[in-house]
Amino acid sequence: MFDYQGIDRVESLFGTLKAAQLHNTRVSLLAPFTSYLANQRGGVEDQVAIAGDQQAFNALRERIELGTPGVIYTRLVDCQTAAIEQDPTRYMTSLEHIDRHLGRIMDDMFASDILLITASYAHDFLMDGPRPTREYLPLLAYTPQIKTGHSLGIRRTLGDIAISTLDVFDLLPIKQPIARSFLGEMQ
Repeated sequence: MFDYQGIDRVESLFGTLKAAQLHNTRVSLLAPFTSYLANQRGGVEDQVAIAGDQQAFNALRERIELGTPGVIYTRLVDCQTAAIEQDPTRYMTSLEHIDRHLGRIMDDMFASDILLITASYAHDFLMDGPRPTREYLPLLAYTPQIKTGHSLGIRRTLGDIAISTLDVFDLLPIKQPIARSFLGEMQ
């Protein structure tokens, strides 16, 4: 979801943003694992190791309040932990917690902001074993500019997320053979 096919190699969203040297733009990573993403050709200047969703939302809120343009990647972990532990009550509690925080974030967004929500894999806690159980991953895209929602269809690659994020900054690659931006489809 952070990588896309460049002209001759796979490129990183974070590295591309850094290379563009956009004025006053910051890339923040709030996740339980910072080493993998931070090593993707650089580009991540703000890294916070997150132990749980409440800590993630607190760190996210702090960065939103700064008002600095950029990308804030936040990885929530409580639903995944509940799914792996096959604890439906904890899973539901975590979803309700996320829902409350997302409502607050959406209320505070600027017209130019875009909120993208997805998953790195899907796990049905009612099925046996701690393995992914879904072929497709959810993708929700929100901006206060658009008042009605509709389907973006089935995406061919998670690279669409990286390309769409680059599109926000007018940094689309000249040639993009696989991934495509969905910003225009949100209208």
